[in-house]
Amino acid sequence: MAKKTEESTNNTASEIEWTGGSRIYSFFKFIRNTFLVIALAGAIGGGYWVAELGIHEFSDKDLMAITSYKPMDNSIIFDRNDQKIGELFSAYYIYTPLEKIPKSMIQAVTAVEDQNFRDHIGIDIKAIIRAVISVIRTKSMSQGASTITQQLVRNLLLTREKTIARKVKEIALSILLERKLNKDKIIEIYLNALFLGNGSYGVSAASMRYFGRPLDKLEIHEHALIAGLFQSPSAYNPRRFPKRAKKRQRKVLISMARAGFLTVDEAKKAMKRRLKYTPYVPLNSQVAPYFIDYVQEKTTQLLKGKVKNRGLRIYTTLDQDLQSQAKDTINRSQGFLDGSKANLIDADNSQDVDIEAAILSTDPKSGHILAMVGGRDYEKSQFNRTVHAKRSPGSSIKPVVYSLALSEGYKWSDVVYVSPIAVRDYRPKNYSAQSYLTETTLLRAFYKSINTPAVEIAQKVGLDKFLEHSLKMGIKTPLKKEFGTTLGGSEVTMLDMARLYGTFANQGKQLDLIAIKKITDRNGEVLYEAPESKEREERALSAQVAYLMQEGLRTVFKFGTAYNFRRHAEYAVGKTGTSNKSKDNWFCGYTPNLVTVVWSGVEKHAGFESEVSGSSLALPLWSAYMIKAVKTRPPADPIIPIGVTEAFVDPQYGSLDPDGVAMQFISGDEPKKKMSNLKTISHSGSFRSIFDR
Repeated sequence: MAKKTEESTNNTASEIEWTGGSRIYSFFKFIRNTFLVIALAGAIGGGYWVAELGIHEFSDKDLMAITSYKPMDNSIIFDRNDQKIGELFSAYYIYTPLEKIPKSMIQAVTAVEDQNFRDHIGIDIKAIIRAVISVIRTKSMSQGASTITQQLVRNLLLTREKTIARKVKEIALSILLERKLNKDKIIEIYLNALFLGNGSYGVSAASMRYFGRPLDKLEIHEHALIAGLFQSPSAYNPRRFPKRAKKRQRKVLISMARAGFLTVDEAKKAMKRRLKYTPYVPLNSQVAPYFIDYVQEKTTQLLKGKVKNRGLRIYTTLDQDLQSQAKDTINRSQGFLDGSKANLIDADNSQDVDIEAAILSTDPKSGHILAMVGGRDYEKSQFNRTVHAKRSPGSSIKPVVYSLALSEGYKWSDVVYVSPIAVRDYRPKNYSAQSYLTETTLLRAFYKSINTPAVEIAQKVGLDKFLEHSLKMGIKTPLKKEFGTTLGGSEVTMLDMARLYGTFANQGKQLDLIAIKKITDRNGEVLYEAPESKEREERALSAQVAYLMQEGLRTVFKFGTAYNFRRHAEYAVGKTGTSNKSKDNWFCGYTPNLVTVVWSGVEKHAGFESEVSGSSLALPLWSAYMIKAVKTRPPADPIIPIGVTEAFVDPQYGSLDPDGVAMQFISGDEPKKKMSNLKTISHSGSFRSIFDR
């Protein structure tokens, strides 16, 4: 076997034996090939003189596709640390200037395609003679005579029809092109523009598609393989025809040795090197596919034009560590999510119902989108639920109501009586019937997510004010003008909710979210740059009210609907949300420097039993993610603004109580009473005690 390999290595293309039939058949074939040689020589030689005589018929306009060639290049997307995370293209190009293309790559191409490239005028008379001799000697037309210049003209300017007229035109344009462009420019375009199979154009693109590595990371034997593709990318595609590709690579290496670019020993060693191909895995699907789609949408809007193959450099806000943790959280929760199907209702077949989930993380100080997972499986569904899904937020929208109330002079200690209400024929229900017929402070109604007080407050401050305030807080999706909206009756996006909670985290200043920091062309010219956060800030709340809301959200962990995850109260705050029939389940929370919104629910005609809620479906995902996220992005210290104070208050009756709940107030607004008459009556055993059962 070793002897056979050595013999095959020493073979050259000229040593391939010709096989034919009988001597008579061979004779006639020889005569036929001789005439072909004469015809070829005559056509090319005659074509040259015809071309010289008629070259004045062609102008710069005929060559513009080459002389004014605008290099095609993939648009590249980078994360916040300038690491490549995506490419946008319809055809796979990676444009590489000639000075950055490895010398051995250039040598391999010129050796096998056009050894006299640096010396000829566009056509190569020596190559024509060589081709004639090869036909006579090998009795086959195995050696071509087209120069690199001719191939470039044929591929970019002409058709592939085999006529004398087309060949003459090719010769004429090749000669003219050599007079317009220097050799370096011609071969640079050639090495970057021609199709090399597997969807790739140019040697750098082929390097990534076949070997999964940049061109400058390949070795000579791999450069030779790519060089062999120029003749026929489909016939020598190494994925489909590895033996053909290897045979062609050997021919390239032999040509390099004959041209003096390699010694015989170097060529032999290169032939023996293993060619290891890497399956092509699209970069866009590896890190953040939903985010890449979003960036493409936003770039199209910002530049109002084509994005793919434009050579753009798009610098984004994505944090790969957080993105990886968000993806990992979803992946590790597949069994947990599927397990919730046991609680489905109104579903013909629970197996046909998908339980979806999505995670969105942002920086409240800058508005940067840090992580975006728009669904459980991008290959199964490319619909980005963080951006395009409009879902009922349930009680997670209540902070809009309460922040407006606190801005209007309400206090956390204010007491309301919880009873069934009707507002314009709208009859909100509380999650638990036990919430009715009792007093409660606004804070307790908030952290226990009692519905009727929120509607009563909205009625008193005004529905128009509520809608106006929701827009200031960052909810850009139009909301319905009805009181059910205060409990999540209007649909919103996860982007809306991230802006809303980011406003609380950013001391009352609402920031629009951005995914793109800067866009340049391939030469570094800036085409777009995002405004600084200070320029995008709009104050929606005073810093004092924002702090009051933040600490109110902390009680959701300490005493409320997120109590089972109370360990997060040490560094984070948040709110649960559950829609009718639990179709939509939310947890929206934040640390001082990281906002995370999690949604999970059903997308078909189905719902869940009451056991499923934001606290049981979305919050576990939020918790699992944030435990990792705060290690990557440690929480900043909370800022306590001037003008707020804290008091311990009875959460039900609103009076000062050393054993009560810590509540925050605008200085001077804290309760004055140390004992509540209502509490006294409730504990006296009188008739009112029946309402507390």
